[in-house]
Amino acid sequence: MSRAAAAASTDATLSALSLSGLADFGFDPAIIEYEINVANSVASLSVNATPSDHNATLSVNGKGVENSSDSAPIALAEGTPTTITVVVTAEDANTEQTYTITVNRVPEDILKLPSDFAFTSETLTLSPAFDPDTMYYKLNADKSLVHVPTIPNRKGVTVEVRANGIPLPKDRMVELERNTPSIITITLTPDFMTSPLSSAVKSTARDQVAAAEDATGNTYTITVLPPWPMVSGTLE
Repeated sequence: MSRAAAAASTDATLSALSLSGLADFGFDPAIIEYEINVANSVASLSVNATPSDHNATLSVNGKGVENSSDSAPIALAEGTPTTITVVVTAEDANTEQTYTITVNRVPEDILKLPSDFAFTSETLTLSPAFDPDTMYYKLNADKSLVHVPTIPNRKGVTVEVRANGIPLPKDRMVELERNTPSIITITLTPDFMTSPLSSAVKSTARDQVAAAEDATGNTYTITVLPPWPMVSGTLE
């Protein structure tokens, strides 16, 4: 008497998922949605996925892919999310699981201040006139306190403002010293991190995936001259 054939597997999970050129982003088979911010220099990605059951089949953005093999490169739009779907079809040909990866390729100028950056007081004017591509300025103060404008939040960017090397307080006021310039620095650095998302699980584990060449960011330096006459040497 012959044995009945084993039932086809209904396992449609992945045991591994990776993206070409990027660090491990905390893949978990139970988490099916991910969002990743990548540097502007990352123009395309390939997906490599491994099903838990070797008899399961894969497709990436609707195109069949061999198990544990790289997909064709997927172009990433600049400044617009790119959605990548990995569909696992179990051996039974009916059970499916979809893993979704949203990739944000940040705009080229995201690590620069906006072109309308300016100090709010009409009497405070940067020299030279502000240009996002110019990193060094002078500012002649008219009061003993200078308020540094608020920098708009941007996804994928960390902004740090310092005066003479010390982080600014919440009111963003800089108290000028009487006989020495104050140095204000505004540094924009990439926060290209990955975050697994799920309606059931929201992990706080994050791994940096920024391209090393973009990891340093930009620093704007503003030398603020106090409103009092500068005195050199020692007063007699």
